[in-house]
Amino acid sequence: MTTEPSDYHIQLSSYYLLEEAACFALLVKRGFQVFIYPGTLTIFQELAEGRFPDAPDELKQLITVNIRQNRR
Repeated sequence: MTTEPSDYHIQLSSYYLLEEAACFALLVKRGFQVFIYPGTLTIFQELAEGRFPDAPDELKQLITVNIRQNRR
């Protein structure tokens, strides 16, 4: 069994992140800027740090709070 992601899985996860970013951008446009996210998506932290200067303004204004759960 291989542990390498297939092209299909990479494409699927890329679509998921694009949809997630689009939803966040629309919500920021409607006045919601702070989001509590279950887990961590580094891309949103990188957007907030200005690593993608061509990103939509809504995504640059996004404030995410990442929640990490410890399972016992």
